[in-house]
Amino acid sequence: MSRITNSDFPKRGEKLTSTEINQVFTEVNAAFPLDGQNFRSEGLDQPQFALNNGHGKSGIILVAAGSNESTTPVTVDCNAGTYPTFDAPEILQTYSVIQPVENTEMIRVYWQFDFNNIVTDTIPVRDTDNNGLVWAVWLEYKTGSAPSAAWQPVPNQHDFEAPVDGTLGSPTVFGCNTQFAYGCTVYNHAFVLDNGGSTQVDTPPHRTAYGCWWYEPDATWTSYGFRLMCRGLMDQYHVSAAPFPVGNAFQLLTISSTQQTVINNNYLAYMVMRKQ
Repeated sequence: MSRITNSDFPKRGEKLTSTEINQVFTEVNAAFPLDGQNFRSEGLDQPQFALNNGHGKSGIILVAAGSNESTTPVTVDCNAGTYPTFDAPEILQTYSVIQPVENTEMIRVYWQFDFNNIVTDTIPVRDTDNNGLVWAVWLEYKTGSAPSAAWQPVPNQHDFEAPVDGTLGSPTVFGCNTQFAYGCTVYNHAFVLDNGGSTQVDTPPHRTAYGCWWYEPDATWTSYGFRLMCRGLMDQYHVSAAPFPVGNAFQLLTISSTQQTVINNNYLAYMVMRKQ
C-alpha cells in the first residue's frame, strides 16, 4: 500500500499526478470505507458512551419535548416598593403546554435570552460595597387547567421576595436564600470600579444569558404551562442566625432611581426523559 509521510512529501517544483492521488485515495477508502459502520460507530469514541444496540442512546428515552420563543421586548424596572407591597415581577414569556412527569421520569427546562441594562449612576448602584447588584430570572409553572389556576415557582426556585432575616412575624430583610434559587439565572446590573481614585460606573454591553432547571418528582407532577419571570435589583446578603436559614442570600432592594433591564428576545424549551 502506498503512503505519503513527512519524509517523502513533494519537493519544491514536484507535482503529484491525478493517478498517484487517486491510487492513495482508493487504497485508503478500501481500508476505511465511509460506510455506516465507520461513520456511525467508529466516528465516536465509544468507550465514553454506554450505548444500547436498540436505540443508540445512553440508557435514556425521550418522552416529550417542546419549545416557545418570544421576540417581544420586555422592560423590567427595579423594585421601588416596600414590604408588603413590592413591585410585581415582570413576565418575560408564557408557554401554554400541558406536560405530566411521572416519578420514573425527569424534566429539564432551559432558557436563553439577550438583554441590555439601563444604568443610572446613583446610590446604591455606584456604592463600591454594592458591586454585586443583580437581576434574577426564574421559572414558574401553572398548577391547574382552569384559566384562574395559580402560577408559582417550580420546585427549588423562588420569586425573590420571601423573608430571609429578622424575627418571625417581623422580618426585616426580604429576598431569597441561595439554597432556594436552584437553576435561576442571576446577572449583574453594572460594573463599579475605581478609576484613578474616583468611583466609575460602567454599563455592561448588550449580551446573552441562560438558565437550566432539572426535576425528578417523587410522584406524578403536571405543569399546565410555563412562564419566565424577572425582577431586581438585589444585593448579596448573609444570614448569620436563626430563625431563618443561615447562609448566603439575595436581598431585594428598594431603589427610587431609574434602573432597568430590557429583555429583547427569550427562548424556552423542555424535555421529559425516562431512564431505560
